[in-house]
Amino acid sequence: MNELKLVYDKELIDNLIERISAIYPENALSITSVEESDINDNSVWFTVKYGDPCWLVRLGWEMQDIRHYS
Repeated sequence: MNELKLVYDKELIDNLIERISAIYPENALSITSVEESDINDNSVWFTVKYGDPCWLVRLGWEMQDIRHYS
């Protein structure tokens, strides 16, 4: 599995983790860690493991959906 570190909205990260873990198999796409970037910043860094680059496209769709519907 490959790993990638991305940034996302601090208020929405819990929703993203919930959605990814509920929909996708762990060997395809999973969020493994979340780190705060800065106390004054409204974003967090998270690490995602993915089996194939096509799963990153799905992750992008999920990130956009959560941002749009929350």
